[in-house]
Amino acid sequence: MRYAPGHKEKTHRKLLLAAGKLFRKSGFKGVSVERVMKQAGLTHGGFYAHFKSKTQLIAETFAVDAGLLRMLREKETASGAARVLSGYMAPENRSEVAAGCPLAALPADVSRSNATIKAAYTARVAELLSLLADRMPAQLDNVERETRAMETMVLALGSVMFSQALSDKELADRLQNVCRHAVDRRFEV
Repeated sequence: MRYAPGHKEKTHRKLLLAAGKLFRKSGFKGVSVERVMKQAGLTHGGFYAHFKSKTQLIAETFAVDAGLLRMLREKETASGAARVLSGYMAPENRSEVAAGCPLAALPADVSRSNATIKAAYTARVAELLSLLADRMPAQLDNVERETRAMETMVLALGSVMFSQALSDKELADRLQNVCRHAVDRRFEV
């Protein structure tokens, strides 16, 4: 059967997005190749036309499925980045882990994974740090910009991770509010 041009690329992306959502919801070990294919509306046999292994699938999901990076790329100023992060860290965004950020949802899984998956995750973290450093106030020197970028990343991702894990909604709200204010201060001169 012949497919239209671009069909394989569209299907590949569809698989990556379906897998990313499942991985965020259930972790790497909790998701089978068969489950990914079913989620994407495809048969199990087609998997190997796209990926050599589940490891390759996991690694590639980080390249297409990082909404925070996409949003930050669109904001070139410190104030724009601060607004993106404030929205990212908002309490209403923590309820659905599967729809959330893979950088916040999957660090524990990544820490127990192989070098290929760690390298893919590390590449996204490095990109996030670079984007954040570039958006820090221009008056700061490079060391201070990089330091603030690291602090900002840990505050943003950490607040999302911890608030999603807490059963006490009030404590989760307070934690996120404290972290949001701390992030705002990172963008000040």
